[in-house]
Amino acid sequence: MNDLLANGVGFYGAILVLAIGIGVMVEFEERVSRIAFAAVTLVVVLLYFMIDYDAPFVIPIFLVVANGTAFGKSLYSYRDSPLLEGETRLRKILISIAHSSRVRSAALDRRNLASS
Repeated sequence: MNDLLANGVGFYGAILVLAIGIGVMVEFEERVSRIAFAAVTLVVVLLYFMIDYDAPFVIPIFLVVANGTAFGKSLYSYRDSPLLEGETRLRKILISIAHSSRVRSAALDRRNLASS
């Protein structure tokens, strides 16, 4: 394991896998999940400084990948929203960012009607 982490590619690979895993698990709509995400990020930052490894941009890479994965997962969950029908991908992303609560509630309403 030390050989893997001693290699720069292995260290960045481990950070990427951790960031993707955390991004998949986080639900930004739930407060407990946001707190857990912040705690894991704090632990990653502390471990990075404790290890004192010479790998630049580890923390920004972790944050961008974890948040990007979580954002992509939440966009995927909005796919059933009637507010997004007939829109291009870029407009779907922009509408989801600007009106996330309305898009999310419309998607949940449609899922609840379909399951009834």
